[in-house]
Amino acid sequence: MINYALKFYRISGAERSLFFRTYMLGLFYSFYVLLIPNRIIFKRLGVKGVESSTNLTEEKRVQVQILERIMRRVIRFSPWRISCFARAIIAKRVLKKRNIPSTIYFGISKDGNRKLTAHAWLRSGDIIVTGKEELIRFAPVLFFT
Repeated sequence: MINYALKFYRISGAERSLFFRTYMLGLFYSFYVLLIPNRIIFKRLGVKGVESSTNLTEEKRVQVQILERIMRRVIRFSPWRISCFARAIIAKRVLKKRNIPSTIYFGISKDGNRKLTAHAWLRSGDIIVTGKEELIRFAPVLFFT
């Protein structure tokens, strides 16, 4: 545990601050996606059926890579499970605040029992910020910019 604390304080103050803000957003959006109907959430995600550009400036690209790292830390150290939907919304909100374009995707797949499963992921530029691990199993059916 002490090792984690030492590693945490070695990262920059800006990254620590981003971690705490993202962690709190994780708590909020975990409940948000459980309590608010999807049709209402979808209305607030952005423009339906439009993808963001895959080109980012080098400065924005670095910010997206930092957020990707922070999101992995938040997920690892969160005592509750943050759904892929909540993860994508969290990252989208953080990027939107920094004026970095992103697209949130929703995909479906059939599992081994022929049951439909869903997954959400977020892309900014050519970087998959959240949901990269399971992405290849899902076909995108809906996206918002």
